[in-house]
Amino acid sequence: MDARDIITTVSNMSIGLDQPSDSDIPIFLRFLNQAYFELLRVTALTNPLLPKIRETLDCTDGVVDNPSQKIFSIRSVYVPSVKVQLKRANIDALMKLNPELSDKASTYPDCWYYDSAKLNVYPLYTGQIGVFYVPNPQRMTIDTTEDGIYIPDLYQSLLIDGTSYYLFQSETGFKDSLKMADAKSRFEKGGTELASYMRALSGQTFYSSYSAV
Repeated sequence: MDARDIITTVSNMSIGLDQPSDSDIPIFLRFLNQAYFELLRVTALTNPLLPKIRETLDCTDGVVDNPSQKIFSIRSVYVPSVKVQLKRANIDALMKLNPELSDKASTYPDCWYYDSAKLNVYPLYTGQIGVFYVPNPQRMTIDTTEDGIYIPDLYQSLLIDGTSYYLFQSETGFKDSLKMADAKSRFEKGGTELASYMRALSGQTFYSSYSAV
């Protein structure tokens, strides 16, 4: 399904129209993106369908230049010249060792942390740093194709359920408590199944709690 198919199906289920009106499309799109981002939020760390970017960036005194796109999650940070992967660290833990964060790397840094919307490495290092990351997912438009939706085909019906759930609980004229409850139940049950599927597909063994709302 593409975005237009999803919205057409929701329109048919909610107000019985084969095609939504031009004024209804922005409303449906808003709730479709709400459901889509909810599913991505709880599956992003294990979702192998999400596009990933590998970039080599300049680093000056431990501060890495901004990547070409905004970062949603970082998968790996490394020093390309020596093919050494850095450990993930927490700025508060590092500051307990050196409150000024002033240590300089003798060869290359040991770790990386993300703070103030910046990727940083420590001890302080000037050179090139590699980063492998997931960029911020884009909102769907009415023209988004199936390839641009990062939910597996067999689970894309969840986008219909989620859109319907948010639509039926809204104050837009489509409010319907019974249909809302049905859509919510399908969305939550399917979301749990999707999270498990993503973990298995990506080879992850850890478990996380899922809540669709």
